[in-house]
Amino acid sequence: MNQRKLMISAVVLATSVMTMVGGVARPVVAATHHVSWAKKPFSHDPAMADLAKRTVAKNKLSGSLLVVRDSKPVLYQAYGHTLTTPNQALNVQSEYEMASIQKNLTAIMLMRALADHHLTLDTTVSHFLPSLPNAKKITMRQLLTMTSNYHLTKVSKEDLDEQAYLNFDMQHIQIKQTPKWRYEAGNYDVIAMILRQLQGKSYDDQFNALYNQHQGYNFQGYDAFTKSPYYTESQKETGQHYAGPAMIYNREIGTGAKATSVVNMYEFLEDELHGKLLSKTAWQNMTKTNGNEQYASGLYHQADGSLYLHGLIQGYEPTIKTSRDGHTMVIWFSNRMTQKTHANVAFAQLMFRAATE
Repeated sequence: MNQRKLMISAVVLATSVMTMVGGVARPVVAATHHVSWAKKPFSHDPAMADLAKRTVAKNKLSGSLLVVRDSKPVLYQAYGHTLTTPNQALNVQSEYEMASIQKNLTAIMLMRALADHHLTLDTTVSHFLPSLPNAKKITMRQLLTMTSNYHLTKVSKEDLDEQAYLNFDMQHIQIKQTPKWRYEAGNYDVIAMILRQLQGKSYDDQFNALYNQHQGYNFQGYDAFTKSPYYTESQKETGQHYAGPAMIYNREIGTGAKATSVVNMYEFLEDELHGKLLSKTAWQNMTKTNGNEQYASGLYHQADGSLYLHGLIQGYEPTIKTSRDGHTMVIWFSNRMTQKTHANVAFAQLMFRAATE
């Protein structure tokens, strides 16, 4: 795939055979079938473009925006700058850190790996990591929904490899009872370690094999991201450069260490929501929330029936809001966080409402 030319290659293998394992459609023959982004009908919406321009200017936002309505792109625009010095304008091919949105991809990897080994979401952590607290009672579903009460008490501040980072995390996982649901990335550190044990390969090797090599997407680790011609430097809300060592990203294994563009993200989500990565049954099982909570597998289930994805790391703030069928979708990747004002989130929600009117 050459995403930077906005072309997702279309490869159809007529001999492709699918098997069903644990509700997951598994390809026997490698087959990738994406609709070419360049062939998608584009219907520019001037009113929506004007709304976005005014909102971006008012809130001093920076990033790349993709709005899809009725499965057709209606707005595809970049605003702001990628570098603070010199001021280099962003473009629609710019790439950003995905942050916590990566958890959705990790969840899909877990579902496929469990199916490979004829296991389910009721399988307990003790099957893989018996030394973790409460391992005999905590299930895979509780990890996906962050209802395990696991809490990562400390993160490494050293430059380590993947195995060493995860070993460190496993040593600092404890139980922390809370009266309300609490976001806890440590659950996905545990999933990353489980994936290593299940498949006998590193998380990164599994990730690249599935998403980049087999499916043809373009997700990058931090080192490759910084060398990309479409790399975006992140900023604080003040516009100052958000400096941080590579270690801060590299330690987010399975939880937020990959970068991509809005087009690539759209291609991935379109495939996910159309059942090309998991069967409909498996996807519904993966995204089932625990009790009255809204979160499961990187997705927040919204009151209006939509799905919401969000991340925040070192100034990068990606926000996505999509209908469940993917026909209406807003992807806003920002390199200037708005953690205090929440302006990035509000902007994505505003554009989604405009797309559904």
